[in-house]
Amino acid sequence: MKSKTPPQEGAIIKTFFVLLLITTTVLVTYSRHLTLHFDNGDDAEFLAEAQQKDTIWKILDYNFPSSQNSMAQSYFVPIQTLIWRTLSTTSDRNPYYFYLFIILLHAINAIIVYFIAKQILQNTLPSALAALSFAIFYPNYHTTEWLGASISYVPGSFFYLLTLLLYLKYTQTKDNRWIATSYITFFIGLFTREIHLWLIPIITIHYLLFIRVKSHLRIKRQDLIPIIYSVLSLPLIYIMLMKMSNPNYTIRSLWGGFNFGVNMLYRLMHYISYMITAVSVGQGMEMILAYTLLLSIPFIACWALRDKTVLFLILTIIITLSVFITNNFRDIYALSRHLYTASAFWFILIYYGYSRIGDPRIRTFSYSLLLSYTVLYNLVLIFLIK
Repeated sequence: MKSKTPPQEGAIIKTFFVLLLITTTVLVTYSRHLTLHFDNGDDAEFLAEAQQKDTIWKILDYNFPSSQNSMAQSYFVPIQTLIWRTLSTTSDRNPYYFYLFIILLHAINAIIVYFIAKQILQNTLPSALAALSFAIFYPNYHTTEWLGASISYVPGSFFYLLTLLLYLKYTQTKDNRWIATSYITFFIGLFTREIHLWLIPIITIHYLLFIRVKSHLRIKRQDLIPIIYSVLSLPLIYIMLMKMSNPNYTIRSLWGGFNFGVNMLYRLMHYISYMITAVSVGQGMEMILAYTLLLSIPFIACWALRDKTVLFLILTIIITLSVFITNNFRDIYALSRHLYTASAFWFILIYYGYSRIGDPRIRTFSYSLLLSYTVLYNLVLIFLIK
């Protein structure tokens, strides 16, 4: 008589093979990056900036008088600067090690996406496919081949995704060690990119949708969770206000400030369309997608109001993208790096919809379509389009 594998052991084996699949796919697919070199634009500026900030105190000094007239000095991103500094000094400025670091960290991000999807979907197969889709998403492939963007967005997304995963683990287990670690990763992540602040409304929305019991009006200890994240963000908010008060602040004076209204809505729709197509399409197709999305809003809203998970994922995508909708001075396809973090939740949403299909025949057909769209399509783009 054959012995059965214990459920816990079987789950560990499944997880091992999923992680092996994701890691191997990333290493094989992204190995071509290892032959790339630094560019003479942003890469050179960030390298020079890191070379000038040769002590930890200079890296942490948000008013450090840099001699580089570049975008690098406009952000307070000490972790990004520290990565540039560490890699340049330990590898003798060999781009191979820079790209190897980014590829490995991208694989780790894909693994984190798998565990986030597993928390939401409660199913191994769609969670694995969502993570794999994120790993080989064509715009993400482009983001990782540009060091000036990837050393900012990939580590930033690591802390962004890890903080959310640790919070979700806490909501499942109620183990205070998870939430305490989430606070730590959130605070560290604040110094990768300012977009980390947008985790506060995302976590607050999740807390209100899934954790807060509406029948209890009395304030409970758990209600402090979103507040603690907000308090932890105060140092960065102070630094940002101090930098914005500087008349030489590059983001304000060079980029032309913020744009509101229709332009922001247009940019958001453009980002979502680009996340769907993954490549540049003609203006006619862009208009068709934009009108389709606008006409779909009532149906998507009805779906979201009936399913709190859908509502949370849609709001997470919108909030994560909304940080970048002021960047309308450049072609959308040059801004593919802005899709990096949001694409994780996009694929989780797609596979969540798939997991909710009850009819086995429709489910099988949908699985074939999704596999072709999220995996095969992106692999073809990576290997056939330069």
